[in-house]
Amino acid sequence: MIGTYVTLLNGKDPFREKKENTLIYDYTHELDFISWFFGKIKDVVAKKTTLGSLKLQAKPNMVQMILSMASGALVQVHMDYIQHPQRRIFEIYGDKGTLSYDFMSGEIRYFTFGKDHNWQSLDVIPLMERSDDLFRSEHAVVLTSYVWRAKSIIYGEESLVSFRMAQMAIDAASINELSVKAGVVGIN
Repeated sequence: MIGTYVTLLNGKDPFREKKENTLIYDYTHELDFISWFFGKIKDVVAKKTTLGSLKLQAKPNMVQMILSMASGALVQVHMDYIQHPQRRIFEIYGDKGTLSYDFMSGEIRYFTFGKDHNWQSLDVIPLMERSDDLFRSEHAVVLTSYVWRAKSIIYGEESLVSFRMAQMAIDAASINELSVKAGVVGIN
């Protein structure tokens, strides 16, 4: 889940307000996480909308996706340019426990089930002092590999997977948008 009006506030140009679907492309890293944890995507169902009357308004400013993974997992993704303050959370639920990472606080929370399916334990692991540390680390890796001609930790082919997933979501949301509009026209 990513909810961030801050991205629009911090933008240096009106690109996000002029180009459609920037929300999905801005946050392809969320799709990277999903691929890393669950593997290949099989199917995407998505809806998109533009809500509210905020001063800065990207179109759409809210997207919901349900991804069916080849592994059988179902993944729900929420993205918006509405929430302020920003929230960014990644959670995995399973029959043995729950893993939750809050990007803003930098904490991982891990809950496990006991034998009677009661919560057995809660572990909280702080990973960083500030949320910006992730970006600093990412920039350091990119600059180091450029300056020293070192091998990158991610290659262009791998990043294309996220863009393909983003395009699948945009296509799915556009199809849903068209079918809804067609249904409304059919009623009138």
